[in-house]
Amino acid sequence: SDDGFSRQLLVAAASAVCASRTGDDGVRIHVLDCGISDDKWATFEKQITEVAEKCKVFIEIARHNIDMRQFAKVPAWTNGSKAAWARILLPQILSSVYNCIYADCDIFFIENPSEILRELEKSGKVILGHKNPFDDNSPDAKWFKKNGLPFCADEYFCSGLVAMNLDLMRSRDIVEKCWEFLKKYLI
Repeated sequence: SDDGFSRQLLVAAASAVCASRTGDDGVRIHVLDCGISDDKWATFEKQITEVAEKCKVFIEIARHNIDMRQFAKVPAWTNGSKAAWARILLPQILSSVYNCIYADCDIFFIENPSEILRELEKSGKVILGHKNPFDDNSPDAKWFKKNGLPFCADEYFCSGLVAMNLDLMRSRDIVEKCWEFLKKYLI
């Protein structure tokens, strides 16, 4: 998140907390801080703590400051923010975490997020996501075709909510491969 999405960050995080079961181990919220002011962070931290107390869910919050200069030459996402690019760094940022759920700030959880992690573990996949509903009509499909890259709608997923096996991503050098792709096609 950045300052422009701090309110949405609260809604996404609060919905994850409220949808969690009290019997679970709790919710660990890792915020990729791509430009959140200290004032907005303090407000977020206070409000998400209040939500957790009301829902009787244990939470841990971690703020990971992202040096956005590394994305200076990468184009902004469709909403004008470059913060979405920070997700590719998760295997490095969460170096001692086995798996995680990445959620954009426009995600609203209505079911327990831990179910997504259980599905990831059963699947044995590196990343588990929801199929992109736009098929070959998505802006991404058009970009791939314009750049002469293969695009298969059945293998393409929406990256706004994904479960990631960070250990597999690290073992397969996924971060490095993402950077190679960015440098080749976007930088």
